[in-house]
Amino acid sequence: MATTIDPKTIRRDLFSVKVRCGDNGTNEPVHEKMFRSMESAQRYRRERKILAGGYTITVKVVHPAQWVVELFTLCQNKIED
Repeated sequence: MATTIDPKTIRRDLFSVKVRCGDNGTNEPVHEKMFRSMESAQRYRRERKILAGGYTITVKVVHPAQWVVELFTLCQNKIED
């Protein structure tokens, strides 16, 4: 199910790694980690695909919406450099 997000709420200064796999029971993509630099996000994405260990997963880097950032940090997750 696609969600329409107001483009003004997108955080262009952050990069979120979204992973879709069967681990969460719904096969919905989850924001796994957030970074301040595209290079760090791409490096994590490559490493995450390697660690999949034969499972089929989709890993992509996106700019998160502000509400996603707020929930991510509210759950005591850290935004990495």
